[in-house]
Formats: sequence, C-alpha cells, structure tokens
Amino acid sequence: MKNVFFMLGRICLSFVFICLVANQILNWDATQQEFVTKVYDWVVYPGLPDNVQKVFNLILSYSSIIVLSGVILAAAGGLMVLLGMQVRLGAILLILFLIPTTVIMHAFWMYDGTTRELQMWMFLKNISILGGLFILASCNSGGGDK
Repeated sequence: MKNVFFMLGRICLSFVFICLVANQILNWDATQQEFVTKVYDWVVYPGLPDNVQKVFNLILSYSSIIVLSGVILAAAGGLMVLLGMQVRLGAILLILFLIPTTVIMHAFWMYDGTTRELQMWMFLKNISILGGLFILASCNSGGGDK
C-alpha cells in the first residue's frame, strides 16, 4: 500500500510541472514576456540594494536562456518523478526550478489589493509543493525512507 501512495504522490506532484511545461512551450512568447515583466518589477523595486538590482539586470540580459533552462528543469524533473526514474534527482531538479520561480514570479510583497492576495496564495502553494518535493527527495525510489 505504501508503494501505491508513493506512486500517487509522484503523479500528483509531477502533474503540475508537466502541464506547466506544455503551457509554456505552447505559449512561448507570452511565457518569456511574463518572465521579463516579473524580473523588471524586481529591477525597479524601491529600496533594492544596487548589487541585487545588478543581478536582476543580468537576469534580464539572459532571460531567453533562463526561461529555456527553467522549462528544461521542469520537464526533466517532472518526467523523472512521474515515471519513477531517478526520483530523488527529479525532485531536486524541480526544487532548483521552483525556488527561484517562486521568489521571482510570485513576489506578493510588491503588490497591493487583489493582486497581492493572488500572488501570496500562489507563493504559499509553491511553498507547499516544495515541501512535498523535499519529502520526495528524502525517499528512495521505492517509496520508503532511507
């Protein structure tokens, strides 16, 4: 029964990433534009230290490569977790994708009103998914603890 729950958990965790990747590929221009817009919000965020602004300006310069890298991480990690192949590595790839995505794309503290509330819930949802990925990364591929 433990292996069935482990498999169902893998399917549920990977499903969101596989759907995300499909959507990003099918809407490539919009995906890149949304990323650039969110990074620019960081560049102009008041009170941000100069060295942090420089990092975000650098991210803007390489936005196409960064978006492509994110899609590759999410696709590889999502498929690895879904198929049960190198699950720990797949979970780590998804963690590496999700942490910067959460901070850059769902910076709720930059907004007001309903946008702030929506971004806060998206941020918290991603934190919950990260929790599941950390648990998955701590398990062996058979579903048991090491």
